[in-house]
Amino acid sequence: MTGIDRRKWLLAGAIGFLGLLVLDRLVLSPTLAGWRDRQDLIVQRRAQLADGNNLLDQETRWLRRRDEMQQRLLPPDKANAEKQLLGLVDDWARDSGFKLTALRPLWKQTEAREPLLELQVNGTGGMSAITRFLYAVETAPTAIAIEQLELSAQGQDGRELGLNMRWSGLCGGIAAKSRSSR
Repeated sequence: MTGIDRRKWLLAGAIGFLGLLVLDRLVLSPTLAGWRDRQDLIVQRRAQLADGNNLLDQETRWLRRRDEMQQRLLPPDKANAEKQLLGLVDDWARDSGFKLTALRPLWKQTEAREPLLELQVNGTGGMSAITRFLYAVETAPTAIAIEQLELSAQGQDGRELGLNMRWSGLCGGIAAKSRSSR
């Protein structure tokens, strides 16, 4: 091989390597990067699809839970809601031996929620009667929440306790109507 042939081979090799470098930078690398991005996107979409399928599988359980919670609401009309809540309080007081001295229902309208029925309950009783009454309130299936609770000693020996509490009850109606219209 002569010097000219060697130069031609070296020049051809250099041009070939330069062509391969250009081919790698302009074609192969972007194509492989796009494939990797698409593969990552496919993995992400499959995970989202699996999450969606899990939610669909749980739909009946969530609907059943929603129905159970709606059954715990007080009736949507004010008269029946007050009647039901006052009846429950009377039953709990009678069963526990708690003496009711005052019951004051009050309707409150808030911006964020439906109308709330607040009930102020005052009464007296021994420690066991108050404990049984509070247990009945807390374990009731009705949607009520204790907002305020005060205990005080009554009488000369302090064996009688006074209970002053305020709670609120959720009423069905507006939210149930808007869900059914969807």
